[in-house]
Amino acid sequence: MRAPIAATLLGLGCAAARRPALSLRMAHRHGLEAAEANEIRRKLLTWFDAERRLLPWRGDAPPFTKELDPSPKPGGKRKRGDSTQTIISSFFSSTKVEPMPTTTTKPEELKEPERVAVPAYGTWVSEVMLQQTRVETVVDYYLRWMEKFPTVEALAAADPEEVNAAWAGLGYYRRARMLQAGAQKIANELNGVFPDTVAGLLSIPGIGDYTAAAVASIAFGRNAPVVDGNVLRVVSRLRCVVNDNKSKGLAEASRTFMAALVGEEPAGEAKVPDEAAFGLDRPGDVNQAIMELGATVCVPSGAPRCGACPVASHCHVRRIADGDAALAPAGDDCTACDLEALSDVLSPRRGVDASLCAALPLKAKKKAPKLQVLAVLLAMSERGGYLMRRRPPTGLLAGQWEFPHVILFDATAQPKPKPKPKPKPKP
Repeated sequence: MRAPIAATLLGLGCAAARRPALSLRMAHRHGLEAAEANEIRRKLLTWFDAERRLLPWRGDAPPFTKELDPSPKPGGKRKRGDSTQTIISSFFSSTKVEPMPTTTTKPEELKEPERVAVPAYGTWVSEVMLQQTRVETVVDYYLRWMEKFPTVEALAAADPEEVNAAWAGLGYYRRARMLQAGAQKIANELNGVFPDTVAGLLSIPGIGDYTAAAVASIAFGRNAPVVDGNVLRVVSRLRCVVNDNKSKGLAEASRTFMAALVGEEPAGEAKVPDEAAFGLDRPGDVNQAIMELGATVCVPSGAPRCGACPVASHCHVRRIADGDAALAPAGDDCTACDLEALSDVLSPRRGVDASLCAALPLKAKKKAPKLQVLAVLLAMSERGGYLMRRRPPTGLLAGQWEFPHVILFDATAQPKPKPKPKPKPKP
C-alpha cells in the first residue's frame, strides 16, 4: 500500500522533518509568472552569451566546442574545443572567416568571435541532425553536409544515394529522406522560399512540432516555444514536476512554461512590444539557452551541476532540497504530476536531497526488446563483391542495403498466452 498523498507531501517529504521551521511555503504549481519569466530570461541569456558552446549552426567560427569541461568553475572562463576545422560553407554569408589561432594560444586570450547569420536551411539541417544524435558527433557531419548540399535547391536536386551516403553513420536514415523530401517541396512548390511561421513550416514533409518551433524561433525570430528532452528535464526540476519523461502531464507543463518564457504570440494576434520584458526579441536564443542548460548543466546522468546553474535560485527542487522552502500539498486537480509517484519519490523514507534533482524527471518504463532469429546468406563473388538486396521503401531501415535473410523465429508473432482462469470461490 502506498502512503496517503497528503501525509507524504507535507514539507515535500522530509524537509520539514529535518528543519523545525521553514520560512516559505510554495504553492503546488508549475507555471511561470511574467515577472519571474523576465528574470529567468535575463539570467539565461547572460549565461548563454558567456558560456554557450561554439557551433557552426550558430554562426560561430572554428574551432568548435566538441567536448565539455567536466568540472568548469562557476564564473570561470570557457574552454574552447581543440578542433581546427576551417570549413565554413557558403551558406553562412559572403564574409570570409579566418581560421582561429593555433592551440598554442591560451583559451583565455582568444576573443569571442562574431556570429554570422545562418539561413533557415542551415538551422533546419542542424535541428534534424541533432535529433537522437550528440552534438560532438553532429559537428563534422553538418560541415560536410553543408559543403556538399549548401542550399535547399542543391539538396532537392541531389541523387538519393548521395544523400544517403552523406548521412551514413548518423543513423535513423528516415531523417535524411525526409530532409530531401522537404527540400523538394520548398524548391519546387515554394520557389525556394522557406515558410517563416510555425504553421507554414508544419506543411513541410518531415517537420513536426519541435522542428517547426525551433526553426521559426531561431531563423525567423518567432516567439515559439520548443520542447525537447533537455527542456522536459529542466522544467521537471525547476518546477518540481514529478512525472516521467514520456508523460502527457510533463509535456504540457513544459510547453506552458516555455510559452511564458519566450512570450508566445497569441494565435491570430500581432505581438505587442513590451519594453520592460527582457529578451523577448531573442526567442531563438532563449530556446537554445534552456536546451543548452539541460545539455551541459542540468544533465540527465550523474549529478546535476547545480552550483553552475544560472537559474538555481528559481529551482523549486533545489530550494526544497536545501531546506529553504516547503511545497504545499498537491490537490487532485494537479494534472502535471503523477500523484502516486509523487508520494513514493518524496516519501520521508527517501529523504529530500540532491538526489531528488537527479531523479527527475522519472524514467518511463522501457518496452521489452523484440527477439528475432535470422538465417543470413553471405554470398561473395570471386571479385570480392557481395550479394545484397535493398529493403522496402517503408518501415525499419527503409531503403537500406542488407544481406538476404529469412526469419526463423519472431517473438512478436507468437500467440500471447491465455490468462489463467480465476479460481472459483469455494461454497
